[in-house]
Parts: sequence; C-alpha cells; structure tokens
Amino acid sequence: MSQLNIGISTPSPLLLSGLMAQVKSLSHSQANVIDATGKDLAEMALRRQISVAIVDMVEQSPASLQALKEQSQGRLKLVGLYHSALPSTMTAPLDYAISIYDDLSTIGDMLRRLAKPVETGDDEGDPTRELTPREQEIVKGVVMGLSNKEIASHMDLSVNTVTTHRRNIAAKLRIHSPAGLTIYALMQGLVSLNQVAPK
Repeated sequence: MSQLNIGISTPSPLLLSGLMAQVKSLSHSQANVIDATGKDLAEMALRRQISVAIVDMVEQSPASLQALKEQSQGRLKLVGLYHSALPSTMTAPLDYAISIYDDLSTIGDMLRRLAKPVETGDDEGDPTRELTPREQEIVKGVVMGLSNKEIASHMDLSVNTVTTHRRNIAAKLRIHSPAGLTIYALMQGLVSLNQVAPK
C-alpha cells in the first residue's frame, strides 16, 4: 500500500481514537493519520497535508460535502463515516462510505482501494477490476433478487457490512438501481441470464 495522508474529522473522541488506531494498524504504518476535527479540510488538501478525509456524517450536509469536493479541486477523496442508514442525497458526494459497525476487512478493502490510484494511476478501463471479489458477490446477490439480509447470511457478513458494500458499489460504478446492476452484471459476465431474478 502506498503512503496515504488521512485526516479524520469527528466530534467523538472515542470514534476518533479507535478509527485512528485501526487505520494505522490496517495500513501497516503506510498511512499518516491525523486528527482533522474542526480544521479546514479543503485547505489541508490543497497544501497536500491530506489526500483522504474520513468525515463523520453527523456533522455534514450534502451541500457542505459538495463544497468541500469543489474547494479541494479534486485533490481530496471523501469517506463518510455513518451511524445509521443515510439517503442517497447524503452519500452522492462521497467517494466511499463506512459504517461504525463495519468489520476490519471492509475498512482494509477501502484503504487498499484508496491507495491503488496512487500506485497504478486511475483504472478507468475495466470496471470489474474496481470491484473486490466480495463486492462482485454482493452484485450477484442483488441481481439474483436476494435482500441485504439474505446476502449477509449467505456471505456470513453483517447486514450493515452488506449495506456499506452496496453504497461503495453504487459510488464506484455510478449505478444506483437493481436494474442498472443487472445490466452491468450481465455485460461483465458476473451472472448469466437464467440467474437474473424475475422482475
């Protein structure tokens, strides 16, 4: 994993210390993690102090997230830290979303994806390379008509983890409907026509 400069912004000292410790341990010291609570994240991005901001969604609005993206001139990847389900209008400006209930492998997957563009450049050519094997399995479950609870049971994950993966899949692919995912999965060969759930 390449060096990542990550700022974490949350009003909760407990969440801050726990997330900082977990990110440092998962990145094997390849991440510089700082407390960015109350600081100007866009300015920090412009000065190249941070390239990733993990922001607590309790403090954010869609307008503030969009303004942050614009002010940072594309130099900042935004990761939303959420406590409960959020409407898509809240998550649209985010690059990724993580739940306070996510397991460490989900957070580790996110860190690897965040580091990947630094290592290899933007990988726009083949969208399936952007999806992890776990995300591809979740897409298959959605296309086959399974609920989040059924996918979670089948994959031995929590429902919150499945929800997080689905948000990340939607953000990566810019596909926000099961019908769109069905077309994507068929075109990428993830499923065959006879596996698609009848609508």
